[in-house]
Amino acid sequence: TAQVGYEKQVNLESWGLPQVWGTADVAIQCPERRIFHSPDYKYGSGIVVGAMNNPQGMIYAAGSIGYPAPGIDRVFIHIIQPPRNNFDVWEITYKELTEWVFDVLAPAVELASKPDAPYSAGEHQCRFCPAKLTCKARADMAMKAADDLFAAYTDIRDDQVDPANIVKALKKAPMYQQYINDMRSYVMAQLISKNEKFHPDKSGFKLVRGRTMRKWVDEKVAQGWLENHSSINTDDLFTKKFKSPAQAEKLDRTLKKSEVFARLITKAEGKLALAEVSDKRPEAVLET
Repeated sequence: TAQVGYEKQVNLESWGLPQVWGTADVAIQCPERRIFHSPDYKYGSGIVVGAMNNPQGMIYAAGSIGYPAPGIDRVFIHIIQPPRNNFDVWEITYKELTEWVFDVLAPAVELASKPDAPYSAGEHQCRFCPAKLTCKARADMAMKAADDLFAAYTDIRDDQVDPANIVKALKKAPMYQQYINDMRSYVMAQLISKNEKFHPDKSGFKLVRGRTMRKWVDEKVAQGWLENHSSINTDDLFTKKFKSPAQAEKLDRTLKKSEVFARLITKAEGKLALAEVSDKRPEAVLET
């Protein structure tokens, strides 16, 4: 019989790390099979999260199981991310989980607790850090990425293209682009809060309004007025568009089971885009 817990507050006090804590979405323990499942639900659609070597998943599992745990042999870390159609699972032994907590997590926690703890900038850890725009380490990392990008560009100009260097630089481009976007958002937030440091003179920045489209204050009122005060035909005031297959299916759920309906539909191939080899989507097949 499985023991299931939801929204479980966990910590690693039994591991000697009381300062490490969190809320596990689900904790499933199966004593008869000596296994433990730690599913984590992700709402985000921007980043695909993997289960393998996932620190958050391992912390939730370790905190839920506790130490020692003679009744558990295998641990399964699950990532459930519907917005990205990502359902991943990774198996680890309890012994391996124990080694990770004591050999990797504990030293990292101890180091981070020191007053002079070193900064460790990186694309993943900096993404949601509240200090990411005031952190020198992250700025240095972004500038290093920019140096690599310009070095790759110089390589191209000299007609001595090294594909390995291009791939290496291109992989760093998103991180640099994200840093620029974060800086832009930060400056906008400062200007909204009336921080004039970013608007000292004509060389700084200011807030402007983007272009918007005009719209009716009230469509029914506008329709009545146009019918009585213009030469426009009432039918010309409206547009009618044939619904898409998806919209038709919403109107009649039985259509999904119709073979004839399916033959009325075609689906174009998606636009080609670059993705790293580790991406779970299948590689596009190109016609020769």
